[in-house]
Amino acid sequence: MAAAIIGGGGGGWTRLRSIGHGASGATVSLAADDASGELFVVKSAGDAVAATARQQFRREWSVMSGLSS
Repeated sequence: MAAAIIGGGGGGWTRLRSIGHGASGATVSLAADDASGELFVVKSAGDAVAATARQQFRREWSVMSGLSS
């Protein structure tokens, strides 16, 4: 299973089910690429997540987006 950074929309993949929550309250879900079926995780922050947690989430996204496998 791969980890992915998805910045904007959710085109090309399907969220399958929730698998947990991050320390900041973000939801972690199992997802699948629509074309290949490859599984990956999606971390999303909803409206209920505090502003400070959202900032942390953005910093995490920034760091992770700079990584390559």
